[in-house]
Amino acid sequence: MRTRWYSQNAALAITYLVAAALSLLTSCDDDEGPSTRDMLIGSWELTEVRIDGIPVDLDGFYLEMEFQSDGDYREMYIEGGTPEIYLGEWELTGNELELDYDDGDRWKLTIISITATTLKVEHEDDFEATLKKNN
Repeated sequence: MRTRWYSQNAALAITYLVAAALSLLTSCDDDEGPSTRDMLIGSWELTEVRIDGIPVDLDGFYLEMEFQSDGDYREMYIEGGTPEIYLGEWELTGNELELDYDDGDRWKLTIISITATTLKVEHEDDFEATLKKNN
């Protein structure tokens, strides 16, 4: 009888250990890194625009987009030496980025890809843009 009690307790102990190990493995997610929203926050400078896959000449043109953590948005646009500042709010749903400007204008962009240093977006079927993160 002693052998039977020992084998039952050993089997029970092994079951508990396996269950505990499995729960530790499934509860420990891999570090997924920062979210798209977290990576988006900061200042981005336009480096490339493509229309139908063809690069657009950006000489004399500058665009900087700043996404703030509170949902505020600032855009500085310079063409021909005169800066223009646009303010508004931004919202991210999945990979859809919506910019609501204070003047009532609204843009919807699709994030194609984002890393710590590069953001690629598409505006409907009009254009694709690449931006680099400012330090």
